[in-house]
Amino acid sequence: MIKRAFLIFSGYSPVVALAGLVTLFALLEPGFLSSFNIYSLLAQVALLGITALGLTAAISAGEFDVAIGSNFTFCSVVAMAFLAKDMPVTVAVSGALFFGLLIGLLKSAVIVKFRVHSIVATLAIAVVLDGCSLVYTGGYRLYRGATPEFRFLGSGKLGLIPMPALIMLIMLVALWFLTTQTSLGWRLYSVGEQPQVARLLGVSPNRYKSYGLLISSLMAALAGILYAARTGTAEPFGKFAYTLDSFVAVTIGQTLLLRGKPNILGTLVGVFILGVLSNGVVLVGAPFFLQEIVKGVLILIGVVIIARLQWG
Repeated sequence: MIKRAFLIFSGYSPVVALAGLVTLFALLEPGFLSSFNIYSLLAQVALLGITALGLTAAISAGEFDVAIGSNFTFCSVVAMAFLAKDMPVTVAVSGALFFGLLIGLLKSAVIVKFRVHSIVATLAIAVVLDGCSLVYTGGYRLYRGATPEFRFLGSGKLGLIPMPALIMLIMLVALWFLTTQTSLGWRLYSVGEQPQVARLLGVSPNRYKSYGLLISSLMAALAGILYAARTGTAEPFGKFAYTLDSFVAVTIGQTLLLRGKPNILGTLVGVFILGVLSNGVVLVGAPFFLQEIVKGVLILIGVVIIARLQWG
């Protein structure tokens, strides 16, 4: 009875945690539920949401992409570099996404073809990307060329919805459909959980691991483009915070409904937990570093629940 109660609570614990945070901050700061703050919150979580959704695909295939923060930064620099040369917005966005694709192919080649552990491979690639960003920018921010059309992608809105949040919603629906309603989705999961069994069933682990890494890289590139569009600048320093927060969101999401594996809807809940936490801490004037303690606790809780699910 106690075990069953624990499992039921564990399965809904991310939703309970999100509802608890919203209630807490609404009581502490009435302005938390204002339309202005909700709009700001949606715009704030969108970039992390896009990055974390991409990471979900990579982890589903059994690989860890710790280069997404540097991937994010490098592609934002690429987008601003194109704009600084007076290139059209379509060229800047397409060019940055193309480089995101190349980065994904590089990760895939090193991990799949040369069989380097994904953490080691992507960590090395992250260092290279950070170095390239610093060399090109000279360590300074890029801000020239951000046209109103480009800025609209990051700071505009459609009705009452911020453009970045709308783009995140589109990516959410696309990835949810891809991972739950198509054969590609179950093959990603089968490769991530039991690659040997998947191989016996005629599924190529290498191919689907590559797909997961490509999706992760492209989503990080898209988030980097939107960051540049939102701020009008590109910073040459790796966004490690996005890497860490993405892993936290995916870990939280693995406990939703006791799935025990990465899933798109769970990751979204994790993203909103982190977004509400960050936004609420600022509004109530609590120490900013308190977020890091809570993130660490959330990771530990998620890991314990996942371990219980896997080992019984």
